[in-house]
Amino acid sequence: MLPVLLCHRFAAGDIRPFLAETLERPALDRLAWAFLELDAADAGVRALGAYDNFLGLLAEAEARAELERLSRDEATRSPLFLLGKRFATDFQQGLLALLFETRLRPLVREYGIF
Repeated sequence: MLPVLLCHRFAAGDIRPFLAETLERPALDRLAWAFLELDAADAGVRALGAYDNFLGLLAEAEARAELERLSRDEATRSPLFLLGKRFATDFQQGLLALLFETRLRPLVREYGIF
């Protein structure tokens, strides 16, 4: 969605090459680029740091096993689950900042909300 929202900066004939080049990149690279492109580096550091922390948590076999065996009721009391939830919330807040606290906001309101 981010590359498409940024197409407004290009003449019609330049959109296809921009999208082709941009969409060849891995999704996380596109996301990091968007944070930088939209002068939202602080939100990007928070979001991508939270994403990295979440992946690090899931990379630990012991932590993953504990999370898998938690019931829904137990999860709300599990420090490990709550830590993962905090990472997810931080990631979400970074994405929301990118979409609604940058010059993308009017474009998101116009084209991204149905």
